[in-house]
Amino acid sequence: MNWLTKLPNNAESFTALTKGKLMLPLLVCTLLSAPAFSAGSSEYDAWRQQTLGEFKRYLDENDKAFLKQLQSDWKSVDLLRGEPVDSTPKPDALPSAPPPSVNVVTDETPLVKIQPADPDMVPAIPPAPVIPAAAGPVAELSFYGYDLKVPYTRVMQTRFRDRPSPQAIANYYETQATTDYQSTLEQLRQWQQSLMLSDWATAQLVALFAQNVVADDSSRTLLSWFLMLKMGFDARLAYNDQVWLLLPADEPVYEVSFFTLNQTRYYAMPLRKPVTVSGSVSTYAGQYDKTLQPLRFGVPDHFTASGEDVRRTLSFYLHGEKKELHLVYPLEQIAYLDSLPQLDLKNYPVTGLPDGTRRMLLDELRVMLQGSTEEEAVNQLLTIVQTAFAYETDERQFRRENYLYPLETLHYPASDCEDRASLFALLVHELLGLPVILTDYPGHVAAAVALSGPAGGDNLTYHGTLYTIADPTYVNARAGMTMPEFAGQSPALISPFETP
Repeated sequence: MNWLTKLPNNAESFTALTKGKLMLPLLVCTLLSAPAFSAGSSEYDAWRQQTLGEFKRYLDENDKAFLKQLQSDWKSVDLLRGEPVDSTPKPDALPSAPPPSVNVVTDETPLVKIQPADPDMVPAIPPAPVIPAAAGPVAELSFYGYDLKVPYTRVMQTRFRDRPSPQAIANYYETQATTDYQSTLEQLRQWQQSLMLSDWATAQLVALFAQNVVADDSSRTLLSWFLMLKMGFDARLAYNDQVWLLLPADEPVYEVSFFTLNQTRYYAMPLRKPVTVSGSVSTYAGQYDKTLQPLRFGVPDHFTASGEDVRRTLSFYLHGEKKELHLVYPLEQIAYLDSLPQLDLKNYPVTGLPDGTRRMLLDELRVMLQGSTEEEAVNQLLTIVQTAFAYETDERQFRRENYLYPLETLHYPASDCEDRASLFALLVHELLGLPVILTDYPGHVAAAVALSGPAGGDNLTYHGTLYTIADPTYVNARAGMTMPEFAGQSPALISPFETP
């Protein structure tokens, strides 16, 4: 079975109408008849001069200042290869802990306070607001199970066929800035709000829109750049023999090429497909607007895809009795999570589960954990995560290092240490309400939990609080047992649920 196969979309189609804008008849006629010429051709220049001669007054002061930058103020920067995540080899096979001794220390932790079921973390998705229709064409997009409609102007279909240069790029920007792009922006923002899109999902939606409106890569890149700027993102264009869109982030992004300008890293993000760019590129030295924002990955991502649901049953044994957990989730959510770039480990546990999946999973686990002490509950969660999945290194399963979000760990047939640690941390946080951290060794990630009472075994101190080691990859290990290979080492400590 191919675990990433997209199933047919059965999501309810959304219909969105966009707000019309009053325009001079000449503007409507001119824009709807915009030809798809090369930015450097004489026909294009003639059309452009006719258009700009009438509508140059519509450029705001920020656009005028930015155009001056684009026409002259460029510099060469070197693209660097993306930084790798931890490349230390992981164990090919998992060690198993010895059976617990009959003289094991008595559990002195109190009864666990199972966290009650709470309302959905994210409210139900509201229908897209109905706004007046705009004249002109509409792009119909299939976005992670949602059917979306976004209007556009004919000028957005203008092909950029000339060799990249500051003047050609400035001409393109000026052409787009003098059209009625507001209807497109307004509808993109409506979908951003209605679907609760994260910054990454929003950037993907803009790139998908450009992909559907114009046929070639250069024009798609330029249109995405223009729209991202207008939506408030610090998008940056660079070129060598091609044009490239680069975006900064509020968190380190791994395995993605970048350059640094004005102490900011700009990444060649793989929005719709892998991006391969190296060597030197030219980019403008200034910035469109000082208030532009980077992509925010430090904020938990609550976007939930739609489409066909996947059902999966996980089996394991607790106290010699076979147990099962039943899961339902949209397969398109796996595709969305797979699109995200590799981030710091702290980002993975906090990107939780779709609300329906979360309710089903936690409700079943609450029944299993009820009446346990804290240590017993931690040990039961350890057993579940240790034994409900096969173990496989990322290199074998994905041919690359690939940190998994908790839903991905529940979805794929196998997982490795950091994937299990993230899922375990999420379950401890959601069900037990106990402080939990990740312990990051070279080549291995485990966890540690702050119990309310004394617990035997290995422990460590983080910000003055004692944490007991809990390794969801060390099969049969109980709280307090460190995988022998890492005994005595001092791991880096990561607190994903810590409030800044």
